[in-house]
Amino acid sequence: MKKILAVLLAMLLVVGCSSKPAEKPSNTDQPEGEKTIKVALLLPYIGDQSYFDIVYAGFQEISAMPNVEAKLIEMGKDNSKWENYYLEAAEGGYDLIMGGNWEAEPSLYKIAKEFPEQKFINFDYSAPEDLPNVYAMTYKCEELGFLAGAVAGTATTTNKIGAIGGMDSPSINDFFGGYITGAQAANPDVKVSFGYVGNFQDAPKAKEQADNMYKSGADVIFHAAGGAGNGLFESASGLEGVWAIGVDSDQSLTFSEKPEIVKVILSSATKNCDKALVRAFNMYLDGTLPFGEKELLGYKEGGVGIVKNDAYNNFFSDEQKAAIEQLEQDLIDGKFDIPQIRLETDNTKWEALKASVQ
Repeated sequence: MKKILAVLLAMLLVVGCSSKPAEKPSNTDQPEGEKTIKVALLLPYIGDQSYFDIVYAGFQEISAMPNVEAKLIEMGKDNSKWENYYLEAAEGGYDLIMGGNWEAEPSLYKIAKEFPEQKFINFDYSAPEDLPNVYAMTYKCEELGFLAGAVAGTATTTNKIGAIGGMDSPSINDFFGGYITGAQAANPDVKVSFGYVGNFQDAPKAKEQADNMYKSGADVIFHAAGGAGNGLFESASGLEGVWAIGVDSDQSLTFSEKPEIVKVILSSATKNCDKALVRAFNMYLDGTLPFGEKELLGYKEGGVGIVKNDAYNNFFSDEQKAAIEQLEQDLIDGKFDIPQIRLETDNTKWEALKASVQ
């Protein structure tokens, strides 16, 4: 009897060895299939109805994925505290931390150096550092601006258009360099007025600047001013025969409960951070996200776009729509030399370009 039991025990041991779990993949950047992935997104705040909200929309899509535990961390508007938020996140046991943009990335990169095993995504880089634990992406804002300019240059009947930025900075003037190029491609006679709010929250100041531009004859104004840009829409909604162009997301959807604003938003030039964030996360899940590298996403890659909403479709003639579509194709084909103001070492090229439309 003892001999029979010994044989049975030996057989069980052999069977057990044959069902040994597969070894983990050698790519340590690839998470386990059924593991719960802990991910955090750090933003100053949500509710700007523009840039941060479109990033958060992508994060919400990630949050709904199976086996994902996601947390939004709102850091507030005091950027002197942002480094501490990144530090707390790095110590919080997250598999992946998402953050960035030109204001916050210094904090992200400082903490990334201190925590080399922690993985980070910079969802919109400005001056990235080459760190092996950070994947960074950004968008061809000059192409986004080009699309807005093509629409404005086609739409204007006064040959006067405007642009309002949050800050007078290379990153914002990147939008406007493209805006000038697109507007001139559509309308060689176009003139452009510029205004800068000084921040991304002061909607009343943006409204004042828009009021002055409209009074001076501009009939289409584009903004790259975050939440401050809401002042542009308020200004346009109180006037007749003028248009506004939104930024980052489809801002006609943002104001869907305010028809008086929706009707004056001719289009929006979009920075598709939501789609790019989801794309990056899916690459992380399948182990193909290239940490240590950075990517530049333009119109051809789906990183930026232009919204053709009801106002757009009702306002433009078929001939005008066809002309804009041709400019879009020319952009894909690389037929325009659009300056990248953010990469310039001085303001010479920007000042010359701006002077060409005064």
